[in-house]
Amino acid sequence: MASKGRVAGRVTDGGGRPIAGAKVHLGTPGATDLLTNDSGEFELGGVLVGKTDLTVSAEGYKEQVHHIAVTSAESAPVEIQLERALPVGQIRGLARSFSGEPIKATVRVEPIGKELVVGVSGRFEVDVPPGEYDVIVKAPGYADQLRHVRVEANGVVVLDLDMRTHR
Repeated sequence: MASKGRVAGRVTDGGGRPIAGAKVHLGTPGATDLLTNDSGEFELGGVLVGKTDLTVSAEGYKEQVHHIAVTSAESAPVEIQLERALPVGQIRGLARSFSGEPIKATVRVEPIGKELVVGVSGRFEVDVPPGEYDVIVKAPGYADQLRHVRVEANGVVVLDLDMRTHR
């Protein structure tokens, strides 16, 4: 008969405050998911002894995976501190000529250095954390464009870029 052990721990935020209702998943065969209590604590008995992954997730936080060793002896509780996930924002748009034709262009978002090539449709979108950005659009035969944008949490900034040809 295989040896069994127990896994227990506590999930907190960056300030040490408990996270109630965090989902804890143990990657052992037949294991079930469980939720932390109001004190951020969890406990699961009858776990097969050996190495396994412990995955912890909670709304508004980045998921974490911990590699743990389950033993038959009493082990120290696993302390897990989750990091807040930044709300995501997005910059999307359309690069086109003054006559309305889509343009194949390169879009660069600074200061994060994200760069993407816009396809023949002229449409682009890029996910970014909230903040202020410079969006630089370049296309062969057209004058570069620079737009300064502010992206709010869970917000979308739409840029319709009418590109002027070089003179």
